[in-house]
Amino acid sequence: MKSGDSEEILKLHQSSRDLLVVVVSALLLLVILQFPYRFWILRTLIIGFNIFIVLGYSIISFSSLGFQEKGLFWRLILSVLVSLLIIISLGYLPLDNHGILRLSAVISIIAGVLAYARRHRRQKMIRGSLKGAGIDEKNIISPSEAAKMAIERHERISMVDEFERAFPSEDYFKIEEEKEKLKTMIRSRIKPIEKIKDTSLDRDKIISLILVFILISMVGATINIVLNPVPSEKFTEFYILGPAGKAYDYPTDLKVGETGEVIIGVVNHEYQTMNYRIVIKLGEETIGNTTLTLKNGEKWEKRFEFTPTEAGDDQKLQFLLYRLPDENRVYRSLHLFINVKG
Repeated sequence: MKSGDSEEILKLHQSSRDLLVVVVSALLLLVILQFPYRFWILRTLIIGFNIFIVLGYSIISFSSLGFQEKGLFWRLILSVLVSLLIIISLGYLPLDNHGILRLSAVISIIAGVLAYARRHRRQKMIRGSLKGAGIDEKNIISPSEAAKMAIERHERISMVDEFERAFPSEDYFKIEEEKEKLKTMIRSRIKPIEKIKDTSLDRDKIISLILVFILISMVGATINIVLNPVPSEKFTEFYILGPAGKAYDYPTDLKVGETGEVIIGVVNHEYQTMNYRIVIKLGEETIGNTTLTLKNGEKWEKRFEFTPTEAGDDQKLQFLLYRLPDENRVYRSLHLFINVKG
């Protein structure tokens, strides 16, 4: 075993940097979600890192204290698998993509903090056991190193036995006393580690069973989602664009008799065929009225021209969308304020 393994196994406060990365990454995800139309490359990298690795890593780290002792390859593989299962399960909730990402970030932060608390608690238990055995904390060793040390000490004791048989001495009892001291020292170093291993065995089994149960539940939820997909939030997208097809440069400054033009758009996300009515008003006058039928996912866009006949500032141009057969309640409404000069 390498000399650094003891620090990796027992000096757990030095291996909690991975949890710091988990928490910081999740916080960055929450921040980057506040800027939906900026930092596309950085945004994609942070989202991918969080949903494919960080989420699963934090959950497994909380569930299993020995997770950080595994090789990097296996940690990544397990993290990806668990992350995918959790993300698919979260997709079962009535949340949009941003809601799922925010929830996954919160879960990662909570799991990371709790995992650190569990590691810190275990570290205190280790220190207490070592202190009770009279062992200096600086001499913490791994179980395999303890076994190696026991073998070396045993060889030294065997050499003493051979020396005694070859050269009997009147100081035999002094040598025997030294042997007992060596044996006591070996037991004192191995005993606390064995004690820690024994006390944590049952708890680790319970945690492993809980983790297996969670994984089985996630697999079941995944199968259920695949066989019985739940539609996302039902809604209808309603928008107006300028003449160039952009969400700006609207015709808001006109003269009497001058024609303005906008693009009206409707997208059906209702998961069924829908009938709509669009009513356009300038002030209290209705200047446009049309009906349309759209299948799920179908988009409708049409240019609409209007010509004000009276001068005045802040004339309200309204676009009202009705979901038929309900013609009494406006489902969506948009408006522009038009300044018309004489």
